[in-house]
Amino acid sequence: MKNTTPVFLPCLAVCALLAGCGKQSEEAIAEKLIEKSLSRDGVAAKVDLDGGTMKFTTTDAQGRKADFKVEGDTVQVVSEDGAAAFSSGAKTHIPDTFPKDVLLYPGARPDSSMTSAESTMVSFKTPDDVGKVGQRYKDDMAAAGWKETSAFTSEESWMLTFAKETRRASVFVNKDEAGAMIMIPLDNRPVAQ
Repeated sequence: MKNTTPVFLPCLAVCALLAGCGKQSEEAIAEKLIEKSLSRDGVAAKVDLDGGTMKFTTTDAQGRKADFKVEGDTVQVVSEDGAAAFSSGAKTHIPDTFPKDVLLYPGARPDSSMTSAESTMVSFKTPDDVGKVGQRYKDDMAAAGWKETSAFTSEESWMLTFAKETRRASVFVNKDEAGAMIMIPLDNRPVAQ
C-alpha cells in the first residue's frame, strides 16, 4: 500500500488553517476572484467585502475611477461623472430629492428607485387598475401646475408626459399581475424656455 501521509498532512494543515480563518478567508478569496474577473474586461479593481457589504473601486482602460458600494438591494456609485444610487425590493425608499409636487400614489408600494445628478426614477406597485391610476395622475399633475405635453392611453397602459417651469416628468402606468406598475422618470436637467 502506498504511503499517503506526505500528501495528507499538508492538506490537513491547509484545511485547519482555512477553518481557523473563517469568514475572513472566504471574503479574501471572493475579493480576489471578483478583482480577477473584472480585470478580464480591462478594468482594474480593488474589492473589499465586509459581511453583507461590498465596496470596490474600479479604474477603466482610460484611467477613469469609480467607487461602488453594494449593500443588500442598494447600489451607490461615485465617479468623476457624479453620483448615482439604485435600490430595489422590500427596502426601497423614495429619494429625499423626489419633488413634492409629483403624486406618490396612495397605498402604492415602492418597488425601485434611482437617482443621479441628471435624473430621478421611482417605480411602485398598486392593486388598483391602470385606468384609475392613470386618471389620478392626469388630474393631480394638472392640479399641481404641471402641463400635459403628451398622452397615450389604452386598457393596459397609460403614458403621460408633463412639463412645469424648467422641469419634465413622465408617468408610465402598466398592467401588472396584481394591479398596476407605476414608473415615474423625472429629468433633473433644466429645459430651455
